[in-house]
Amino acid sequence: MAGKRDDKVTDVTVKILREIRDEARQTNARLDQTNARLDGLQHEMRDMHESIGQTNVRLDSLQHEMRAGFEHVGQRIDNLLVGHHRDDHEKIHERLDRIEHHLGLTGS
Repeated sequence: MAGKRDDKVTDVTVKILREIRDEARQTNARLDQTNARLDGLQHEMRDMHESIGQTNVRLDSLQHEMRAGFEHVGQRIDNLLVGHHRDDHEKIHERLDRIEHHLGLTGS
């Protein structure tokens, strides 16, 4: 009797160990799939990072071009409004500033 009972315990133990082994294999397979997806995501993130870097370079260039364009437009507007008498207008503004300062009309 003891031999049969020991055989049953051994059979149950072997069955449990096989189930544990099978579950471990399934877990490993799922981990392999997860790792493969993570590798793919890392690759996509590297590509995205590179793309963002290229976009930032283009935006910096565009910002510089826009700044230069606005300066040019500003100069053209100044020339349109002031024309050939730009120096005269600047001298008048300087004199007006000095008079306002002398009369105490400015904060400085």
